[in-house]
Amino acid sequence: MLKVYYRISDKGKTINKPEYINNRLCLENFCSCFNNDVDITFVADNCNNDTIEWLKTFGKEIVRTSLGNATSCLYTLDLALSRARNDTELVYFVEADYLHRPDSLNVLMEGLERFDYVTLYDHPDKYMLRSPNPFVQHGGEVTKVYLTASTHWKETNSTTMTFAAKVSTLREDRMVFAEFCEKRNIPDDFQCFVSLTKHKNRTLVSPIPGYSTHGESMYLSPLIKWKSNMF
Repeated sequence: MLKVYYRISDKGKTINKPEYINNRLCLENFCSCFNNDVDITFVADNCNNDTIEWLKTFGKEIVRTSLGNATSCLYTLDLALSRARNDTELVYFVEADYLHRPDSLNVLMEGLERFDYVTLYDHPDKYMLRSPNPFVQHGGEVTKVYLTASTHWKETNSTTMTFAAKVSTLREDRMVFAEFCEKRNIPDDFQCFVSLTKHKNRTLVSPIPGYSTHGESMYLSPLIKWKSNMF
C-alpha cells in the first residue's frame, strides 16, 4: 500500500489561487481520488485547533509540528524513513494546495514501477517562451517521452515538494534534500531536483498532461479544466 504524508499548515505565504483551491477542498479532492487505498499521515504544521478538529474527522493519524515550511519538509522525509517497513515501500509526499484528477493513484503507481521520482504535476514553467527555468528554451525542455498503460510520461528537470519515490531512493538521497531544506524558510525544490537529476542522474518524470496541479493561478498544470475534475 502506498504511504502518503500530507503536509498542511495554516501559515505560509499568500499566493493568488482560484476560488476553488484551498486547504479543505484540496484535501477533500485528494481523498476522493485516492479513496481508502492509501495509508495517510497528516503532518499538521502550525495548524490551529479548528483545523486539527477538522482533520480528526478523516480518522487518520495527525502529527502536529511548529517548524515552518522547509524544516517540516525535511522532518516529514525523516519521519517517512524512520517508519518505513522496508526499503521497497513507496511514499507520496503531498502539499496541501494541490488538486488531483481521478485515477491519480493508478497513474502514480505506474510511474513508480519504472522511475526514481514521480510527480503528477506537469509544471507550466516547462512550456513558457520566457521561462524562469534556465533549462527551458523556446518553450520546451530537452526530454525523453515514455508510455505506460494509462499515460505518456516525460523526463523533467525539476518539480515541487509534492512527489513520490521508493524508500531506498530517499535514503540514498536524503543529504540532497537536507542541503536544500536546512536553514531555509522555503525548500529550494528547483535546485534540489536539478541536483538529483543532473548530478545524481536520477530520473524524474511527470505525466503529460498532468494528473495534479499546484494551486497557484499562474502555475496551474495546462490543458486540464481543474474545477470540473475535482470530484
